[in-house]
Amino acid sequence: MPGRGKNLCGRLFWAPLISTFLATVLLFILSHTTLLRNAEFNTLDSRFRLRGPVEPHGETLVIGIDQQSYKDLGRPFPWPRAWQAKLLNNLARAGARVVVFDLIFDAPGVDPDGDEAFARAMSDHGGVVLGVKQEAFMGELRGQRLTYPASPLREAAAGLGLVDRLEDSDGFTRRYRLAYPAGDRNLHSLGMEAVALYHGLDPTEDIHQRGDAFEIGPSRIPKWDASSFLINYPGGRGSIPIYSFSSVIDDADFDLPAGMDLDIFELQKDIFLGKIVVVGATLPEMQDFVRSPFFENEKGQHVLTSGAEMHAAAIETILSEQFYRRLSPWMDFFIILAAAGLISLLTLRSRPILGLLIAMGIVIVYLILAYWLFIAHFLVLDTIAPAGAVFVCHAGNMLAFFMRERLERQRIRGMFAMYVPDKVIKVLTENPELMNLGGEERELSILFSDLAGFTPFAESLPPGELVEWLNEYLSEMTDIVLAHDGIIDKYEGDLIMAEFGAPLADPEHALKACRAALAMQKRLGELRERWRKEGRAALHARIGLCTGSVVLGNMGSRAVHDYTVIGDAVNLASRLEGANKVFGSEIMISETTYEQAREGIVCRELDLLRVKGKRRAVTVYELVAMRDDPVDALRDRVFEAFDDGLEAYRSRRWREAGLRFAAALDIDPEDGPSRAYLDRARHFRDDPPDEDWDRSFTM
Repeated sequence: MPGRGKNLCGRLFWAPLISTFLATVLLFILSHTTLLRNAEFNTLDSRFRLRGPVEPHGETLVIGIDQQSYKDLGRPFPWPRAWQAKLLNNLARAGARVVVFDLIFDAPGVDPDGDEAFARAMSDHGGVVLGVKQEAFMGELRGQRLTYPASPLREAAAGLGLVDRLEDSDGFTRRYRLAYPAGDRNLHSLGMEAVALYHGLDPTEDIHQRGDAFEIGPSRIPKWDASSFLINYPGGRGSIPIYSFSSVIDDADFDLPAGMDLDIFELQKDIFLGKIVVVGATLPEMQDFVRSPFFENEKGQHVLTSGAEMHAAAIETILSEQFYRRLSPWMDFFIILAAAGLISLLTLRSRPILGLLIAMGIVIVYLILAYWLFIAHFLVLDTIAPAGAVFVCHAGNMLAFFMRERLERQRIRGMFAMYVPDKVIKVLTENPELMNLGGEERELSILFSDLAGFTPFAESLPPGELVEWLNEYLSEMTDIVLAHDGIIDKYEGDLIMAEFGAPLADPEHALKACRAALAMQKRLGELRERWRKEGRAALHARIGLCTGSVVLGNMGSRAVHDYTVIGDAVNLASRLEGANKVFGSEIMISETTYEQAREGIVCRELDLLRVKGKRRAVTVYELVAMRDDPVDALRDRVFEAFDDGLEAYRSRRWREAGLRFAAALDIDPEDGPSRAYLDRARHFRDDPPDEDWDRSFTM
């Protein structure tokens, strides 16, 4: 056996190294799958949303074909080409540097004069880019074809650009392609053509690739992949200023057919000076929208971004030179390896929970670093693969840990399985140091339950039948305690002692103890009904609950010991169980239990009670229901009368108190506390207590 253990330890020494290497390779491969890429896209979007909207560079504006324009112009799109000419002439007059149409004018207009006016306006402006669309065609030959503007317009435009979007595998548009192969030359995208004209370059000038960047004129654009860069969206819809089409043509020489003619253009024309203006559809009906990283807003609503805004955001990214960069694949591999190696080093000898906390800490620190680099330095780190490597590697280390612990646990189980319950074995195997005598101070909720009249009942049954009946009762009650995260400390005949909040700490132990007590009484009521039908005695239980600081642990002698609790809270819980008999109540709880569980329970204050062995009187309450139980109107009426009686009783108004308690009994003749207080009020009416009476009741 020692030799086998030594060999096992030798093999386990290599486990962290193996798990580190395997986790790195596995996650690096998986990071290139669609599933993990989409997950990484989600984290990228969350970084944009965490960064929040930023002020755009300010060189680009959008003119939208929107609902307001439909309303003002009195007709849907397409509109007369003369209106497009009017738009261009006004923008030229306002000093717009480049005008980009995110529209396809592939067919002649209805009015030839309108086409001629539009072409003339483009020629006069000298900085107009028209859209080209890439479409699939079917038939014997399948492929892609380009749809250009109609001939007169195409020749008048200063440049042509492809309007197509570049969608990721999850349907979002985050990247922007710069050029597309088109015959013997590359066709620029709409945004790149606009940038070329903005810089005064020849639109036919090609884009150069040097190292990890694209270059055109003075612009150097870091690559996101082989053909695109990452769009630095300033925000969601409307983050780049949008102006209605109708407001730009509404000048002194143009009367809006259907809208209010205010000559708005004359008021706003200065904003177009020196700008790149993107004209496009912002109406949902025209279906020219993309999902950007800001697709989900702060209210959780889904908001699409128009294609015109997407092009404008790409142009703004290039002109502002605020590009997001990513690391090389080899650097990604190194980061994954470093993350896996770090978790192996830090958790090699850690217990599972501590190891998990360390793993979570490493991941959180790395995520914070990734978000900070994104926001402060425009650097995008992969997050899913390194985080996954940490947890996969941690899982491998924990497997080795459990293998090391297995022999120790088997030894402990062998020692104690015949003497203590499974719950204690579980605690001891997870915490072998608890096998030493002693304990720890802990706040728990202690429950005592006892059956009223059990002794004469037990004497009336044969021993075999009594044991069968008692086992059924204790099994039902035990199941309820365990279901509410309690543990059974001991049985003494029909008495049950249980703790909540042990062996594992639980901040809701008081509330769970109350819920368990009510469930025990409810189940006992169901059992009583069955016992009555079977002709057997129908017994009632009294339950006492107290929350307080106790000593929990392995106590006794070196030869014989028990996992139990001691402390004042244990004694008080036992006294409260017995005090139910005085008040005719079923569940009595201490003020400490009430204070911790009050938000979730329905109680009534019973008394200031001084129990045997305690000098100080404690406030006790009767627990009757959980706060989320159905409302009991009858009970509420009883409580109202009882509370009035209790106030009169403590004010020494004995006659009034008696009337109030009697009123409560008229509503519910079975209300034990009201009956007990009625007897007390009558007694004090004839024999009042001393003047220094502190309103408490001594058991």
